[in-house]
Amino acid sequence: EARNKFKEYVNTLATIKNEE
Repeated sequence: EARNKFKEYVNTLATIKNEE
């Protein structure tokens, strides 16, 4: 579902921010 993909996208961004 598109909503799920969006959730994964946000989660990825959060992970990248966390690693910086």
